[in-house]
Amino acid sequence: MFLHDASDKPVVDLGDTLKVEVGYQGQTLPALTMQPNFEVGEFGIPGDYRAFFFPTRPGTYSFHLTGTIKGRTVDETFTSGPSTFSDVEDPSGVEFPVKDPTTGELTTRLDRELPRVTATAQAQATAARDRADGARTLALVGILVGGVGLVAGVAGIVFGPRRRRT
Repeated sequence: MFLHDASDKPVVDLGDTLKVEVGYQGQTLPALTMQPNFEVGEFGIPGDYRAFFFPTRPGTYSFHLTGTIKGRTVDETFTSGPSTFSDVEDPSGVEFPVKDPTTGELTTRLDRELPRVTATAQAQATAARDRADGARTLALVGILVGGVGLVAGVAGIVFGPRRRRT
């Protein structure tokens, strides 16, 4: 924003006396201090003050300014809209060469897909455990059958008919 006094001279010595809260659909960003975006005689336009944030959703935003300017109390709210200043617009209209999804669109998709992916992973883990349990059971049965066969073989050798030597 550009600050000028009653005689249209830019305010160049605001200091940290003015704060802005940004609002969007019932949410409020903690107060930001308005910072000069100029250096008198060096760069920028005297009186140009800014507080930076990145709007992540298109729509209507409000700006609540509080504090003082040269000792005068300020408590004003400005809301974007057709009769004031532009709402935040979806950037996809000017993206080139590819329209990438916004962070919000990615978040929405993740929120929708994550339960399905988690359920699939849990089902696959359960199936793997079931297969491992089945393989373990089959291995134990094999060991038991082998053990019985070994015992039978040894018993056959020890107690079986003996040949006489002639």
